[in-house]
Amino acid sequence: MIRGWHLESIARLARAHDLFLISDEVYDELYYGERPRRLREFAPERTFTVGSAGKRLEATGYRVGWIVGPKEFMPRLAGMRQWTSFSAPTPLQAGVAEALKLARREGFYEALREGYRRRRDLLAGGLRAMGLRVYVPEGTYFLMAELPGWDAFRLVEEARVALIPASAFYLEDPPKDLFRFAFCKTEEELHLALERLGRVVNSPREAEGGAVSG
Repeated sequence: MIRGWHLESIARLARAHDLFLISDEVYDELYYGERPRRLREFAPERTFTVGSAGKRLEATGYRVGWIVGPKEFMPRLAGMRQWTSFSAPTPLQAGVAEALKLARREGFYEALREGYRRRRDLLAGGLRAMGLRVYVPEGTYFLMAELPGWDAFRLVEEARVALIPASAFYLEDPPKDLFRFAFCKTEEELHLALERLGRVVNSPREAEGGAVSG
């Protein structure tokens, strides 16, 4: 989780070089400790914050998002937007706008965080029980773990579990044996994935059945 002092340093650097900042905060309500600071708190005059109903409201099929930024730039941004893609359906935009009000008022985000925290801990505990090194996140619904000697293709073929190798997120010098797991699944799916991984990690052999993604 990025810290306030780091955001302050970014804002100071942006002002020194007259830069605009784009802050991807689609997971802004998925945190498991102290509420994180926002970049626009430190540089509101030059920060554009990106949000997503898919992540914040678990409404991925709606494909509705938003940008918050300095008022004087928003008309030009809207003009650029209309030439890059078609608009999301008006009823979905209206639904998201109303849902954002209800979510805060009715405790939706607290329940969302608690549900993901429970699944995060379930997955992390199961991986640790296999003797794996796990990096538990402070936010989002992904965690990293090391599976020495394995690659993504072998895991799909032998465990029927799909993971993302961490090398996909590096331009150079990627870490070896590090994989990204997703816990935006049901608890039943997570138990199944752990069972399949446990069979091959502890006693490698081919598993049967459909793949469970992670």
